[in-house]
Amino acid sequence: MSRVSEKDLHDWLSGALSGDQNAYLRFLEAVTRIARGFLLSRGIRRQEVEDLVQEVLISVHKAKDSFDRKAPVLPWLFAIIQYRLADNFRRMSRNLAGTNYVEIEENSYTPNHEDRLFANQMLENLPSRDQKILRALKVEGQSVREISLDMGISESAVKVYAFRAIRLLRAKIGDSSDEN
Repeated sequence: MSRVSEKDLHDWLSGALSGDQNAYLRFLEAVTRIARGFLLSRGIRRQEVEDLVQEVLISVHKAKDSFDRKAPVLPWLFAIIQYRLADNFRRMSRNLAGTNYVEIEENSYTPNHEDRLFANQMLENLPSRDQKILRALKVEGQSVREISLDMGISESAVKVYAFRAIRLLRAKIGDSSDEN
């Protein structure tokens, strides 16, 4: 699966707006991959992600005629994705009214097989040192100090390597946020 450029998206959407069905299909396939990657990177459960991706596709379809062909596609697309995500959070918050939060387990989310497969695929794209640090920190739950002692590097170096690895992963899935 190759990375899609802004130019590709723009060409496909422009083609779709001119009636090219193949261009529209390629555009929607790319939107699906981008939206799925973005939403998964936000920790949304896979089933919710698929529902949100469908909502994004519907919103893109409805809004495509209002797209300004002189403007870039990605900001327009991410605005739609984030709007759908905000709608989902609002819906969830209404559903949680009256929930006893004390009864909710802190770590009740268990990633499914597809989530683990996706995470492993993403980690395999990193240098081995960064893979080891992220697996120890995020998967195994080790502390920065434990990793530093295990690898024989400073705690600051562990933090820097982890930050850079996460930034690289975000770039690979098209997430431009600066969150940690």
